[in-house]
Amino acid sequence: MSTGNAFGQQMPVAPAPIQPQPAGKMSGGLKGCLIAGAVIVVAGIILVAGGWFVVNKSGPIFAEILIKAKPEYMAMLTPEHTPEQKAAVEKAYDQMTFEIREKGMVKGITEHEKSFRLLQAYTADKKVDVEESTSWLQEWEKEEQQIQGQK
Repeated sequence: MSTGNAFGQQMPVAPAPIQPQPAGKMSGGLKGCLIAGAVIVVAGIILVAGGWFVVNKSGPIFAEILIKAKPEYMAMLTPEHTPEQKAAVEKAYDQMTFEIREKGMVKGITEHEKSFRLLQAYTADKKVDVEESTSWLQEWEKEEQQIQGQK
């Protein structure tokens, strides 16, 4: 069979017909889409598991950290604190730890956001005077009353 014409020019040859793929083999594009879909599903599972951990398991872990830090926090109270004032701070601190353990870190901190921010601010310089601890206790009790009123 000749591929030239009467003038000696080459005529293009038609490409071979596309052969159907044997059963069980997929094209590269389809394979790529399936792999991308699997990666998205695995990433979704990881995000859901991470969210579940933050909501359900981070409370007890954070509470343990707070329990271990309690001696350091109590040592920050200045000598002007009376034993009764120290006991009140310790009681509120224990209650805070308990609530975070029971409610979870996200809910526990959200309910007491302002008092947590005050605690962070007051302990930043590693000493808490009577005015600061009184302010923190008042905010903590105010938030507790608001939570009890919502129930």
